Amino acid sequence: IDPAQTDDDIPTKQFGVVTYTGNGGASLSVTGLGFKPDLCWLKQSSTGEAYSNNLIDSTRGRSKTLYSSRADAEATSASDKDFGTFDSDGFTVLDDYNTNMNQSSITNVAWCWRANGGVTSSNSDGDITSTVQANTKAGFSIVTYTGNGSVAQSIGHGLSSGAPELIFVKNRDAGDDWAVYHHSLGNSGHLLLNSTAPATTGSAYWGSFTPTTTLFKVG
Repeated sequence: IDPAQTDDDIPTKQFGVVTYTGNGGASLSVTGLGFKPDLCWLKQSSTGEAYSNNLIDSTRGRSKTLYSSRADAEATSASDKDFGTFDSDGFTVLDDYNTNMNQSSITNVAWCWRANGGVTSSNSDGDITSTVQANTKAGFSIVTYTGNGSVAQSIGHGLSSGAPELIFVKNRDAGDDWAVYHHSLGNSGHLLLNSTAPATTGSAYWGSFTPTTTLFKVG
């Protein structure tokens, strides 16, 4: 990260938070972020309704949504619904459909991260080949892979500048819990993002393997 803050490799160009009020129309451009995001995590903030958090990223594409508060499989929306585009200064949400991203007069918050502008690469560092979109300077990466059912399989994450300290893993095809790794819990600890359960320990999630500058493991 540029210590003089003279280019795009500065903290405010890697992560930001924006708030907006839905218009209930066909589309709404949300600006003021200061960069083009690759992962947007959106949540309504002014209603008592228990609407889910919506996670959309530029690797999976605008039509694919995951819900951090639920174990649901990945949802797919129509071309003119829900999330629209990742833009140079924010993003566009479309017609309010089933994820409530653009409900009229309702305020929302969006946490946004920059990866690599939607450009991915194949990573064969681990036992399982992954598809990686990494921002190595900021230490942020979006990784997709297909499991093989074996124990303690290593996966390349693309963060060559450092080992990841926080990892979220979600089965996109089935209703399975989110698995969370955090370095403070150690390599046998795990949390469930969509649950209020406390942290538990065991080798099933991370293979008792501490992530390195190239790999992490899944059980």
